[in-house]
Amino acid sequence: MSLLAEYGVRHGTVRGEGLRVLVVDNDPDAVELVVTDLTLEGHHIVGTAYTGEDAIVQCRSLTPDVVVVDVRMGPGITGVDVVRELQDQRGLRRIVYTNYHDARLRAAVEHVGAVFLVKGELSALRAAVLGG
Repeated sequence: MSLLAEYGVRHGTVRGEGLRVLVVDNDPDAVELVVTDLTLEGHHIVGTAYTGEDAIVQCRSLTPDVVVVDVRMGPGITGVDVVRELQDQRGLRRIVYTNYHDARLRAAVEHVGAVFLVKGELSALRAAVLGG
């Protein structure tokens, strides 16, 4: 957890009870940004992962309410593969948060019932985490 996120938790600056969230991206800076933002919004980050394979393992073991995952994470499975694999996990909201603006990619994500968002739209990510 980031220093800023830890500060918010320790000093009561986060809002509400929040949801349990797993954040997945191969870029540590992207993970840090999402972790900090969602923590300050009152959510509990139950884990972070840097590969699709690790994301699936952590989702199965930690049972978060929400997983936020990038599309391309180096060698191995993609974020689309992750959300497809996890579509049977009850109560899990799946969000693909990516830099790629591609209609076919969006369609593939939405086809498996996940939410597609473009990185940088933090207000949209906050709403999607809450189910909006």
